[in-house]
Parts: sequence; structure tokens; C-alpha cells
Amino acid sequence: MENTIAEEKMILIPKDKDRKKGGLRTMPFIIVNEAFERVASYGLMPNMIFYLMNNYRLEAANGSTILFLWSAMSNGLSIFGAFFSDSFMGRYLVISLGSFCSLLGMILLWLTAMIPQLQPPPCDRFTDTCLNRACIIIDPDRDVNLNGSASNPWRLCTVDQVVTESSARVIPIWTTGILMHINLNQNSFATLQANTMDRNILNFELPAGSLNVFLVLTLTIWLTFYDRILLPLLARFTGRPRGGLSPKVRIGIGLPVPVAARAMSAVVETIRRKTAIEEGLEDEPDGVVNMSLVWLLPPIILLGLAEAFNSIGQIEFYYSQFPKSMSTIAVALFTFGTAVADLIGEWFGGCCGQGYIQGREGGLVVK
Repeated sequence: MENTIAEEKMILIPKDKDRKKGGLRTMPFIIVNEAFERVASYGLMPNMIFYLMNNYRLEAANGSTILFLWSAMSNGLSIFGAFFSDSFMGRYLVISLGSFCSLLGMILLWLTAMIPQLQPPPCDRFTDTCLNRACIIIDPDRDVNLNGSASNPWRLCTVDQVVTESSARVIPIWTTGILMHINLNQNSFATLQANTMDRNILNFELPAGSLNVFLVLTLTIWLTFYDRILLPLLARFTGRPRGGLSPKVRIGIGLPVPVAARAMSAVVETIRRKTAIEEGLEDEPDGVVNMSLVWLLPPIILLGLAEAFNSIGQIEFYYSQFPKSMSTIAVALFTFGTAVADLIGEWFGGCCGQGYIQGREGGLVVK
């Protein structure tokens, strides 16, 4: 009798091997979630520079600095989300929480644009009045050591204490990604350039903040061509599954491409500024020069190719080096590198003045 009841319970309880989870059925949900997030971010970030300049009366350099710090904070916090995802909460709960936080942030930003009381009062931004406050150490005996160093410095530890041997090999590749993203994250200046150029293409006026669309299109078209056409051809001729293009090779290919893009941007900015001087629009920020927006497309397309090679190669390389239990941290390491690049790239925002945009582009090339 007891055996019969036990057998009935075994029949009623579904077997784990009969449950089908994941697979291609989950792909539409992941793609749609990522697509909506990209639509919000790519539509928001390029146009925020105009919102800060027009509604908050910030200069272009200060507005770009805020955007860099904003992007750095957003990308930097992903490392904590990855830690909680792999260690405590699980990926699905973290994705749901992150989506809710993203929606909440967009609602708060929308409220600042809709409610006049949340915007600064009208005032003259061209003033000589300045208010400054010195940095004061309240208790030197507590805050400063005898040798002048801080008594509570940032924690320092060796690589062996925090990561495994395989993780340590990621650091050199990770630093190269920082250099590339410094170039990729300068698109707010391209938006400002586009706002002063002729944006009419085939009887249609393109918004200045739509330049990132061409970057995404280049990335999408190239990845499709690479995965469906180029990769099978290379695999056939080389006899290797990946056609000899390992993640490290693709990372290396993607490094010089942003340099060429910024060199082209410097040339375009030089021509644009020369045209503005000839037309008497040097001191008119809202003036439109007789120069087509198409001049900005080649650098944007090259940046899309750089992201296709370097960024995708980095993510694949991190996945191959980290254990499966740390796969979320592997992706978060990529976004954390983007955050560091934003902090470093914020320094270039101070160069955005009269005659200095082309100098900034040249500085990126030299870097």
C-alpha cells in the first residue's frame, strides 16, 4: 500500500528533465526588453545636451561633463548589479528590478520637463558674479596621517586576493576597451556640430540627435554580414570554426578604427569652423553653416565598425575567461570599463570652446 502511494506521488510530480526552460522561446522577450532600453537611451542621451543648454542654461562644456558623469555612474553601477545577480537575487529578479528603476528614472526626468517648479528660474547666464567655497579639513588629527596621507585610503589588495588567475588576464584587454570607449563616448559634440549644419537629406530634415541611428545601423548591418557571410567564408578557407578571427584578433582590429574616425572628425570640424568664419557665423552658436550633415556620417560609421569589432570581441573574451557562475560579472566588467572611459572622457569636455573642438578631436587621435 505504501509503495502504491509513493508511486502515485512520483507520477504526479513532474520530472525536471521533462521541463523545458530557456532556449529560443526566451529570445523574443530578451530582444524586446533590450530594444526598448536602447530606444530610450539612444534617444535620450544625444538630446540631453540641448535640454541642459536650453532649459538649465548650461554651457556646452558643463553640459557634456554632466552627461559623462551620468553615463559613468550608470555603467559603473552595473558591477554591483552583476554581483547581486550572481550571488543573491538571480538574473530574472535583477532584470525586473533594473527595468523598474529605468522606468522610474525616465518618469522623474519627464516630470522635471513638465513641471515648471522643478526647473531653475530665468536668469542671465552671462555674469561676472562668482561664489566659491574652499575645501576645509575639519579635524586634521583624525583625517590626515603624520606623513600627509589620508587616514582612510581606498582599500588596496593584490590580484590574488580578489580574482582568480584567469580573471587577472582580463585586465590588459579591459584597459584597451577603456581607450576605445573614450572615443566612442564623445558623440554629444557631434550632436552640437550637427545642430549648426545643414541637416536636409532628400527633402527631409534629420534631427541633430539622430546621428546615433547611423552608428546602430552600421553595427547591425556589419554583424549580420560578418555572421552570415564573412565568417562562413573564412571558416571554409582557413579550416577553423571562427575563421581565425579570435576575440583578441577582433579586439585588435577595432582599436585603430576609432583613431581614424577621430582624425576624420578633426578634419570635418576644421572645415566646418573655417566655413563658419567665412560666413560670419563664428560668434553665433545657433547659426547654420552651408555644410551638409553628410560630412559627419563617415566618422560615425567608422565608430560603428569599431564597436562591432572591439566591443563584441571583448564580451566574448570575458565570457571565455570567467567561469559560468560569474558570467554576469563578465558583462558588467565591460560596462564598468565604459564608466571609467566616461570619467576620463569628461576631461575632454572642458576643451569645447571657440576653436577647440578640432583640438579635442586631434587630442583623441594622439591619445
